[in-house]
Amino acid sequence: MRRLLAVAASSLVTGLLIATPAFAAAGTAFSAAGTATATVTVSPETVRPGGTTTVIAGCGTDATGATLSAESIGGSSQIGMKRAPDSSGPGAYAAEVTVPDSTLPGTYQLKVWCSTGEAGTGNLVVAPNGAPTTGDGSTASGGTQRGVALAGVVLAVSAAAGLVLTRRRGDARQAP
Repeated sequence: MRRLLAVAASSLVTGLLIATPAFAAAGTAFSAAGTATATVTVSPETVRPGGTTTVIAGCGTDATGATLSAESIGGSSQIGMKRAPDSSGPGAYAAEVTVPDSTLPGTYQLKVWCSTGEAGTGNLVVAPNGAPTTGDGSTASGGTQRGVALAGVVLAVSAAAGLVLTRRRGDARQAP
């Protein structure tokens, strides 16, 4: 019985350790103040100094405007965003950003504020001059947090099923 409880406790802790980061990341859709977070897409995500990228902010449908800060890369802190094409959805705003030639290679956060009070950040990777740009990372992002959460749920269900089966097997052995 002790061994059974130890296995169950270990499985439960493992499931929680796997699932907690995913649920915590999913919870970042709301800030500490309870305001919604705008989704921010940077495409292409990787550019060289002097290159241009497009930033699209997904604000609420009631948004009447959005402002982008490219201060992290040495750009302006107040870039007005224009309504994005209809294909981006209602409440979507876009702006083109040119990375200054003096920007050092690295990952930078571009911040967006929507008129509805929503805010969000998107990552921009500045590649060294001469290095190949490898795309916008669209195939590597999205769904990862859901996958981790799903794996945690599957692990927890498996642990519970194992516990039930182990308990039944133990009961069957004790029957005369």
